[in-house]
Amino acid sequence: MEESSERTNRNSAITSTTNDNGIANIPQLANDLRSTDVFLHYPALQRLFIAIVMDSSNIEAVKQQDMVGVLNNFLVSEARPELQELSVAILGVLGAHGKRRRKRSRALTSGWALIQIILNSDQVLSKQGTEALCKLIVIDEDVRHAMLSRRFVDLILETFINQEKIQNQSSSFSSDQQDESEQNFVKVGLLSVVLKLAEEIENPIILSALIPTLEEIKKNGEKEMMKKAKSILGCLREEGITAPQSNESNQKDEKIRQLEETVRRQEELIRRNDEEKEREKIEKEENKRKIAELERKAEESKQKDEVKSNKIVELEQLVATLQQKVDKVQIPSAQKLDEIPIQITVQPGSYTKEKNEFTYISTKNEFKTFPISPAVINGIFICEVKINKKGDNPVGVMKSGLVVPFSEWPGDRPYSNECIAFHQNGPVYQNSQTVRGNGEYGEGDQVTIEVNLLATPRTAHLFINGQQQPVFVSGLPKSVQFWMNPLQFCH
Repeated sequence: MEESSERTNRNSAITSTTNDNGIANIPQLANDLRSTDVFLHYPALQRLFIAIVMDSSNIEAVKQQDMVGVLNNFLVSEARPELQELSVAILGVLGAHGKRRRKRSRALTSGWALIQIILNSDQVLSKQGTEALCKLIVIDEDVRHAMLSRRFVDLILETFINQEKIQNQSSSFSSDQQDESEQNFVKVGLLSVVLKLAEEIENPIILSALIPTLEEIKKNGEKEMMKKAKSILGCLREEGITAPQSNESNQKDEKIRQLEETVRRQEELIRRNDEEKEREKIEKEENKRKIAELERKAEESKQKDEVKSNKIVELEQLVATLQQKVDKVQIPSAQKLDEIPIQITVQPGSYTKEKNEFTYISTKNEFKTFPISPAVINGIFICEVKINKKGDNPVGVMKSGLVVPFSEWPGDRPYSNECIAFHQNGPVYQNSQTVRGNGEYGEGDQVTIEVNLLATPRTAHLFINGQQQPVFVSGLPKSVQFWMNPLQFCH
């Protein structure tokens, strides 16, 4: 009986929101969506969606009625799913109207539209979405690089980590928890997209964040998911991509992110409490008999707000303290350090040297590695190099006493095992491996290497004009020397 009544109300609402020519009456639809009669909402949203898709001239009337603000009421998590999904679809059409977006923005929209299909609970639709997105990744470079994003990686992590948490809880969890768990065919679809990205994109280093989760799937996942995880790990291994190493800077960033998330949750709780206060005020006006009880609840809510406000202040202070520590990672331009006199001891070879100067003129075009003495040990040391002329100007750190003969590149074996090279184009060389991610430097730049021989493990960081670069090296020997290697010298 209720279903029949609702269908009748919907049909009646559809009839009332069109004029004699069958054209949508936007003002009437706006009134229906603002109405407290919930039976009017769904048909009104249907008519509104059809109206703006079939006739873009209706969008002007939509703007006049502030439909975006009206639809906002159906985007809250408590709204019925069908109302929320229709509202999102309408907002998507409005957002696309009259907008010329860049290719990457369009590619991102296309990719995520298919992601929503993959997440569908209908297995056939989900599989079709997977196949479509994988084909699109192969043929469209913009879609490939748009999908290789932190947002997509976070979706994969959330999907599988949430499932692991649910499985670790008691077997008597609620239906809400079951809804949070994606079905296996959805997970297989997402892993298929990850595999296609790993196959098609060279050095997809952002996928390294998935390695711990993929290892867990390989051990304990379903058969098809295990197969996908093994293939992805194989692709990443071929590219030399490993799980991200934990370091102090990353730990600080993660701590800040957690604190910011905590602050956001606290603010959300405060917002909800404010809404609760407003509802309590309305209830007081409507029902005098509940005044005493509502006042008691308001007082309790006030006390809770004070506790939460104090917590937010504490967290903000902690975030500020952590930010100051992060800022100190950069080398201040005016920082004064103890200077150590240096010497350059160069092996005999094809060059001439200006008397009483560190000026060397090569007489042969070949690799020449210049170690800087003295060796440094048990402390924090920096070596600053001013690049006067753009060219091949790698710098680095080597085990003290290491001799790299002229014509030999320190990034090759056997020297690479005890030598780290920072290249002017950004790559870092160590143990015959290359990792990219640092910026380039050239003429006029100040290049600084900082070695921390007090840390465990001992580290070397690169700074370009005082800006710390993301790729660094750890596991240095106890005693090291700085070096520079102008690859080519002119007669």
